Amino acid sequence: MKSAYLAGVCLLSVLPTLGRAQSGSELQYAESGRPGLLNPHINPTHTGPTDRLLSMIYEPLFRWNTDKEEFESVLARDIKKTTPRSTQAQNRAYIIKLKEGVRWHNGQAFTAADVVFTYNFIKKWGRDEDEKAVLGRQIVTIEKDGATELQLYLELKPATLGALDEHEALQWRIIPANRFQNFQPLRPFLQDAPIGTGPYRWADTDGDSPRLVANPTYHDSTKASLSPIISKEYTDAPTVASELLTEGSRLGLVVDLPTSQFNAIEAEPTKVIVERLSSYKIHELAIRQWVGGTSPMNNIKVRQAIAMAIDRAKLLRTRFSDKGKLMSTPYAPNSSYFDATFEGLPFDREKATQTINDAGLRGYKLRLIAEKTRSINKQRDDDVLQDLREQLEAIGLKVAVTQHESGEFERLKNGEPNTWDVALVTIELDAVQDISKFFHSKSIRPGGYNFMQFKDAEVDNLFDRASGAQDDAERKSLYVKAGRLIGSKVPAVFLVNEEPVYAYKRRFQIDRDDVDQFDFFTYAQKWRLRPRR
Repeated sequence: MKSAYLAGVCLLSVLPTLGRAQSGSELQYAESGRPGLLNPHINPTHTGPTDRLLSMIYEPLFRWNTDKEEFESVLARDIKKTTPRSTQAQNRAYIIKLKEGVRWHNGQAFTAADVVFTYNFIKKWGRDEDEKAVLGRQIVTIEKDGATELQLYLELKPATLGALDEHEALQWRIIPANRFQNFQPLRPFLQDAPIGTGPYRWADTDGDSPRLVANPTYHDSTKASLSPIISKEYTDAPTVASELLTEGSRLGLVVDLPTSQFNAIEAEPTKVIVERLSSYKIHELAIRQWVGGTSPMNNIKVRQAIAMAIDRAKLLRTRFSDKGKLMSTPYAPNSSYFDATFEGLPFDREKATQTINDAGLRGYKLRLIAEKTRSINKQRDDDVLQDLREQLEAIGLKVAVTQHESGEFERLKNGEPNTWDVALVTIELDAVQDISKFFHSKSIRPGGYNFMQFKDAEVDNLFDRASGAQDDAERKSLYVKAGRLIGSKVPAVFLVNEEPVYAYKRRFQIDRDDVDQFDFFTYAQKWRLRPRR
């Protein structure tokens, strides 16, 4: 659920230069869009281009390492349970010790006050409703502990939605109190350079392309050697492939290789290295119900007919070049809660047509909304949209397709009910694979990600039980059951789990374990030039 680009990233070119290229080599990468606001808590949702930059500039207390399946310390060095200081004995409380010697990019010291400020900032100014919901239902207090500037006391309520809400909160990126103490939402704060603690810091823009340089005072022992890193937007897939294969061009990395260029790139193994990431990215056709109102989409048989109308296997083969997996539940195939035995509803145009006729919906004007994309996969995305339209019209529906700019699409998608019927969207599981925020009735907008207005007491019960389960096997069983039930009741048609493919020139050494499948650049300080032979 990522959104809203900055219309004018070129505004950032007026910022003061905070650093020039350090030792090493330039890495320019192809991006599929422009970044949004470079404050991690101002955007209501984020785009991939935004999050990739944020992952190099800002850092959290802890981070989930997907490969190792464990939390790792970043700005924190230790966390221990302690006795709750409130009168609520069932609460959970922790003492968090912070790393010593960490400095912001402007040279000021990082302290517990910055962490406390960040959480208060989210509560007051944050525009991500899900973050604010976690704060409201989970965090009792977070405050500086004692006289030290590097120790926190954190108290949490018992989990009420999602077993790892508290871990999600501990992964939020910390912002500097000194920079945002006098924050005014209407001020053009984009003219201020973002300041974090990460391995890269904002420098300036190369044309209208964001340019980051290595942070020479980075607190980790591993210092970045590729510098500067430049994010350059491309909208034409053949141009991306051509520049990546041209030895003298500046382009060194394509984060999200366009589907149409797979064959051309893979045919040049002496020039580029092609890698695949485990993916939690799911393309789906969300179906909008109307809680408390009347809509044909409230009828489970109609939703099932829409699912049976779509030939997912054909979409995967023709539009994604078989680079992905078919979906039947919200869990991606590499998720711990994926159920390979559940195949979902089959493609059955005849049965879908009959169901639509029986419901009296032949000729019904189905309103399909989608985001207007300018990414390097634009042609593929447009083709997918056209395929869906044709397949839905083949069962007797009249499909009215409207495409919207990113901000307007988000407003519509999360707005009033009965303004659309189906929406082509992409969702990504979070690092702990908690899908409850998309399908629990407590997350119906406003306040959560359940923009489909899916409400099912049995699904809610399974999520609630799973969130409180102490046994791993029991928790897994409950989440798997919830996934199967969601797949049967069709709040969305889960289409394809896209397999991200990235490619880079052979002069770089980028170990697969040092590429984050969510934000990509999280471990970019470990990347190097390949030694010459």
